[in-house]
Amino acid sequence: MDLESLTHHFQGLPTSHDHCSLRFVRKCYQSMEVRRNILQPIGNESDSGYMLSVYKNGGYGYAATCDLRPSSLRQSYEIALKRAEYTADKSIFDYSKLAAASTQGSYKTSKYKLWGDISFSDKVDLLTMLNEKLKTDPKIVEWSASLLDINETHLFINSSGAAYEQEFQFFIPNLEVYANDGSDTVHRSLKGRGFAKQGGIEIIENMNLAKICEEISSDVKWTPLSRPKIALYK
Repeated sequence: MDLESLTHHFQGLPTSHDHCSLRFVRKCYQSMEVRRNILQPIGNESDSGYMLSVYKNGGYGYAATCDLRPSSLRQSYEIALKRAEYTADKSIFDYSKLAAASTQGSYKTSKYKLWGDISFSDKVDLLTMLNEKLKTDPKIVEWSASLLDINETHLFINSSGAAYEQEFQFFIPNLEVYANDGSDTVHRSLKGRGFAKQGGIEIIENMNLAKICEEISSDVKWTPLSRPKIALYK
């Protein structure tokens, strides 16, 4: 789906509204993790759908669908229109007073190296190498290295001439280590998905994850001894 295709679908809708907008979103994910030197099940997800917003006589209605067929899009339009008509004399706010956007623009994550261009075996080797660097002491009882690759496409068009096209590429590495010393357990990580960045596999090189593995495992080994009253620390 691209902006040209979305415009074609939009122009095929009825024009019974005062104002109408159509948004399309597609998200694709791949997650990989090596935990305790064992490759975990690969996660591949993809979802997409439309959302229609319709304004009529001061009322507002919307409908969404993951069925991308033109007939389903038209059905969603009819539902949104009925909701707009129903709320026309019931809404506290008069939606006809909203100023409709008419600007156009586009955005795309700057140049990056695609995770999908790497062979499966190279991906596994990379995560295995990072995972092995985390296990540096018998006190480390749980350790994992994972990567999440996300590609998102956002398209928007309305009856006032607005048109937006956005493509985002996110790459999210994470490292986790748990160390245990008697009754004390300590956790170190890259804050879950707190290191999400726009880009591709070059993020691994820029962050120097191999060195971070050593720093995390070195820190977590000694923390239980120096913080005996902390049961969980992140």
